[in-house]
Amino acid sequence: MANEPVLFPVRFPPFVFSRMFQIRYISQKMKRLIPGLHSIALFFATSGLSAFLLFMVQPIMGKKLLPLYGGSATVWTTCLLFFQSVLLAGYVYAHLLTRHASVRHQLWLHGAVLVAATLFSRILPESPLDITGDIPIVMLLFTLLRHVGLPFFALSATAPLVQHWFYLRFPSRSPYPIYAVSNAGSFTAVLTYPFLVERLLPLNAQELVWRGLFVVFAAACMTCAWLVNRRRHAASSDFTRHLPHADGANSPLSATPNTQAKPARALPSRFLWFGFSAAGSVLLLTTTERLSQDVAATPLLWMLPLCLYLLSFAICFSRDTVYRRRTWLPILCVTTIIVILQIFMGNQWAMPVQLALYAVTLSVGCMVAHGELAALKPDASALTDFYLWTSFGGIVGGITVAVVAPALFPDLWEYSLLWPILFLLIWHALSKEIDSIESELGARMHRLLLALGIVVSGVGFVVNVVHDNLSTVYSSRNFYGRITISETRNTRCLYHGQTLHGCQPKKAETLGPAFYYAPQSGMGMAQQIYREIHGGPVRTGVVGLGAGICSVWNQPGDTMIFYEIDPDVITVAGMQFDYLKKAKGTVRVVPGDARLTLAAENRTNAPLLDILVMDAFSSDAIPLHLLTTEAINIYRQRVRAGGVLVFHISNRHLNLEPLMQGIADHISATPYVVYTTTDYANYILDTTWVIITDNDEFAREFQASPAYSPWPEKYAEPLVFSDQYSNILDLF
Repeated sequence: MANEPVLFPVRFPPFVFSRMFQIRYISQKMKRLIPGLHSIALFFATSGLSAFLLFMVQPIMGKKLLPLYGGSATVWTTCLLFFQSVLLAGYVYAHLLTRHASVRHQLWLHGAVLVAATLFSRILPESPLDITGDIPIVMLLFTLLRHVGLPFFALSATAPLVQHWFYLRFPSRSPYPIYAVSNAGSFTAVLTYPFLVERLLPLNAQELVWRGLFVVFAAACMTCAWLVNRRRHAASSDFTRHLPHADGANSPLSATPNTQAKPARALPSRFLWFGFSAAGSVLLLTTTERLSQDVAATPLLWMLPLCLYLLSFAICFSRDTVYRRRTWLPILCVTTIIVILQIFMGNQWAMPVQLALYAVTLSVGCMVAHGELAALKPDASALTDFYLWTSFGGIVGGITVAVVAPALFPDLWEYSLLWPILFLLIWHALSKEIDSIESELGARMHRLLLALGIVVSGVGFVVNVVHDNLSTVYSSRNFYGRITISETRNTRCLYHGQTLHGCQPKKAETLGPAFYYAPQSGMGMAQQIYREIHGGPVRTGVVGLGAGICSVWNQPGDTMIFYEIDPDVITVAGMQFDYLKKAKGTVRVVPGDARLTLAAENRTNAPLLDILVMDAFSSDAIPLHLLTTEAINIYRQRVRAGGVLVFHISNRHLNLEPLMQGIADHISATPYVVYTTTDYANYILDTTWVIITDNDEFAREFQASPAYSPWPEKYAEPLVFSDQYSNILDLF
């Protein structure tokens, strides 16, 4: 026994056993908790990805369709109207599905929708030739329905469906954080498109990436439904007991709301859901329309307002303490004054200032509208009802801006009208909740601020209407924008938006070249020099009619063809101005999009042009689809060898000279810049023109003229746009 080892007893302190027991207990809990956390993450990821795809497809389609409909700013407004309509259809479908179908039937039915949407997820039209029609807005809506309707419908239904499934799976957890994640996904798509996606990927690659992500989304969405359906058949589950703040009182899959849940709100609250949603939609669309018509119809200026709109949604629904009336009502009143200044003085400010002020006014307006909407959100049991009414408000706002307002108002008066309506909606919401305000003094202050806002914004609207009618003798508004004719003591002028597009002196017995088209302008130099070296009749094409002032350069025997997409401009030029009536030689006006018309003339071997002039401004916006390599190839085919391309590039905001250099390099020609300075006595205005030609004789004559100036060295770096790639950021 002496050789046996001595065994010393190991005595652990009591706290060691306690700590080991705690670790084991926690590990067991985590084993049960982690699968649930994974499920929660899947629901959040599915909702975020669906929103990302939902808002990524919108600029992709808008950019593809923009060249097919004349580059009009209304293309994007109509696209938003379509997307809001399909969004409402998706919400109605989700509402009916969750009310009248079991989880298993929801799984099978929505699975069929997702499979069909995946099969038909080729979203981009293959060719512009299959998109024609005399009613642009109807054809545009039909094109969108044909190419993106089903995938967008499937994505639209996801937000309410996934949140409903989440509510069934985890009844003790609020589904509204998923709503915030969904808006964050939308915000991410809107923010990354102009700054990342558009700059790195051509349109075809954007479509491929989108389709791949759609397949991932469809699989994730069906996995969420499968998880809920599988739990439905489980005999018992204690998972929710281990979640934070879960009491396990209700069955996770019970479709019956908690007995303590609030009932769905009555009709007045639904009216406010509808009203604040419509107000936010109108504010988004009218702000976008003003930016697009006066700067450029491009995804960057579409996405900036949409980004702020979605950001306000995400912020307001993330926490209940973000929006407080006592803070935001004074800010809204100050914003109303900025709005009035924008309406009457906005076109005099530099574009960065305009963008900043529009961003401020849009952000404040949306924070108030969506903050009030978030304050009215119902219990989770009425979630799909809430989605339905807010979506209905969004589509009514879209219809108001895209259809109703152009029929009622000759100018963008709906923008100034929105602000008093927003104050009235807040007044109505306040009257429903007056008892919840902390003190009588607080209630009086709210009423005082609202009354002040109603008066100031209402006066601003009235003054806007009166001001626009003081000197206006004619106005019209259609799919392609708004035009007005105003008279001064000496001239009658045509405006598209806020930009001058031609004038006619009242007392002039003969109409000569003036304003943007004076003899020393690019148009004048091209006509004079080519006529001198050509020695015969000149055949000229002009993209953009305006008042028809270019026709003064036509001589007997010459032919001048105007290509004009806006029927109202054609009517005004013929009835309100005398240029076309008194023009010499042959003058024709061809209605329709210039790019498509010129391409059709190339296919029919129409007589070639000697000079082609690009003067197609919409307000002060540049139609970028007319300056891509595909468009330039069409123009080059329409002009005979040794012919001349002339571009009017005067612009308050964008620098187009590098793009002109890229165009010249693309067709192996030389660009020449022509500047004119304002001379009111002789009716001459500041302009910038670029002449591009490979005609050596023309080049020698032009370089010997007083109008010649060397091409600026700072613009020597060429810039090339195509239908697959263009980005307005490159033009700043």
